[in-house]
Amino acid sequence: MQARSTLAQMCRDIGLPEAYAAHLIPAVQKALELPPAQRDMMLALVAQSLQQRADGLADEEAKYAHLDRELLHAAARVLHPWTPASNLLAVGESLQRWQEGQG
Repeated sequence: MQARSTLAQMCRDIGLPEAYAAHLIPAVQKALELPPAQRDMMLALVAQSLQQRADGLADEEAKYAHLDRELLHAAARVLHPWTPASNLLAVGESLQRWQEGQG
């Protein structure tokens, strides 16, 4: 059980969901059975693996966020046809009429 809690703490420190590290429980268990120098070295390798996974997730999330925005923009163009020029011209004409009425 100590391996699971050690790994959970490592995940929290890095900001990685524990589910992404479950496969490393045997490695952490083995590390905790080793003498201190080897234990520290093995736990450092586990931490490095977790960090690489967290970095990969961040890159992946950024990529998908960008794709989500592109998809939303494409869907908006299809679902909401809008001609900016005509709407902007109408606003401009209204503003001009308002200004003429004020002056």
